[in-house]
This record gives sequence, structure tokens and C-alpha cells, in this order.
Amino acid sequence: MVGSPFVFASLLTTIGTRIGEWFAQGIGLGAAFLDTWPYLRWGTAALFAVCGVELLYYFAPNLKQRFWHNLPGAVFALASWMGLSFLLGLYFRQENLTITYGMLGAGIALYIWFYLTGFAILLGGELNFVFHRSSQDSPRIRATDTAERRAAA
Repeated sequence: MVGSPFVFASLLTTIGTRIGEWFAQGIGLGAAFLDTWPYLRWGTAALFAVCGVELLYYFAPNLKQRFWHNLPGAVFALASWMGLSFLLGLYFRQENLTITYGMLGAGIALYIWFYLTGFAILLGGELNFVFHRSSQDSPRIRATDTAERRAAA
């Protein structure tokens, strides 16, 4: 369930041009749709990626919280992930890893990108924590300890 928005966002980024052509031909949309489709495609992909991170922030912690309270952290996580990915891409284009490391360079680049992706998601989660902590209606932690469950029963 949490991965579904990520899958849809990935499909839009990889085969989004074909999807736009299919909509234009199948439904009968004109050339104006094909001109605006790249903007719609990337905007929709970003929206689904934010929803995926939002679902992760909603279901992962053991908190009673409202769904939209995590939106600032999700937007920040996606923006920082995109920025870090762009900067990493610039660095790897500048440095020629294939000469230095050969085929191992692609694996190194992938692992660094995974690390930065996790860092961006954790940074957004920390931002949500700071916002929740400073708000008056801070979410309450659920009783997960067995002793607390027995005492409540």
C-alpha cells in the first residue's frame, strides 16, 4: 500500500511520454494536451511521491496522528531528495568514475544515492518530529509496552 504511489510515480517518470500519447490517441485529446503533458506528468509524479512519503510517515511511527500533519516533512524530504540527487548527478558527471573504478563505479554511485535517499527521508521525519513537538496538539504515543497494556486492561 505504501509503495503504490512510488510505483505510479516511477511509471510516470519512465514511460510517461507513452502514457500521454495513449491518452491523446485513445480519448481523442488534441495537440494542446501533448504540449502540456510533460508538466502534468512531472507534477503528478511529484504529487504521488509526496503521497508515498506521507504514507510512510503516517504508518511507520507508533503514534496517533492526523494524516496531513506530516505533509511539511514529506514535501521537505522529497525536495531535499531531489536536490541531493541532482547534486550527486552533477558530481558523478564531473568525476569520471569509470576510469577510476571501472564497473564498480556504478555500484558505488548507487550505494551513495541510497544513502542520501535515506538521509533525506530521515531529515523529513525529524522535521515532522520538531513540528509535532512544538505544536500544542502533539500526538500521543500509543501504549506498546506489555506492562502498559496489562495495566490498561
